[in-house]
Amino acid sequence: MAIDPDDGLSVMEVGAWSEDKHALIRRFVHASWAARTRWSQRTYVDLFCGPGKILVRGNNEIKDGSPIVAWKESSRHGGAFTDVFIADLDSDSVSACESRLRSLGAPVRPFLGEAAVTVDQVLPFLRQRGLHLVLLDPFSMGVLDFSILQKLARLKHVDIVLHFSVMDLQRNIDGEYTKTGGLLERFAPNWRNHVQVHDTNKEGARNAYLDYWISLAQSLGFRVHIRAPLFTNSNNGPLYRLVLLYRNDLPGKLWNDVAKPQGQKDFGF
Repeated sequence: MAIDPDDGLSVMEVGAWSEDKHALIRRFVHASWAARTRWSQRTYVDLFCGPGKILVRGNNEIKDGSPIVAWKESSRHGGAFTDVFIADLDSDSVSACESRLRSLGAPVRPFLGEAAVTVDQVLPFLRQRGLHLVLLDPFSMGVLDFSILQKLARLKHVDIVLHFSVMDLQRNIDGEYTKTGGLLERFAPNWRNHVQVHDTNKEGARNAYLDYWISLAQSLGFRVHIRAPLFTNSNNGPLYRLVLLYRNDLPGKLWNDVAKPQGQKDFGF
């Protein structure tokens, strides 16, 4: 990782598309600030937090990462997060992110390890009468184990912004169909019994996988809002979309307002 000369802490190198992602997170946190003021516990949870700062490739510009973006935006109005929980598999990233959040006055608790494990460590701190915003933004579908959603579903008032990797799905659905396990299996268990890859075209297979994953999320009591821009790389290749899992009407309405795709289908391949 590169180092930020201003604080001597590590930063994560990312593509320019990350700025658009952070802008969307900022808009959603801003749009929901009034609703948060009604709750005594208002948490932000990021199980793939990174170091809290990013270095955009190509312009060498260092900017805030997701946890810093979310905390700063929540602090601009009433309804600042009362608790911030961060976790990552990389100890240097957790340490750097914690240090940066503490310097901003954030009430942060750090955890180290895989998200499927740290979610168990975070959950006891999340009250049923609290309002919780969870960001699940890994680099790969394979580390976003469906068990994480199953555990978060125990919370009554939780909104989850989730990274759905279009790229991983496009690259792997054919090859993993005839194998055991794999990253697509962790993300959507038992998917092969519901998606007939060889009986349809590639787009149909990918959409069938998406439909099956949505049905799994709905079985946990979530509503799934898949309307969001398609984030692409410098060659306009598809990368991912941010998907909202929610239960009440208001988060869905706010997400619909802030995440409208410009000239794109709501979701598709």
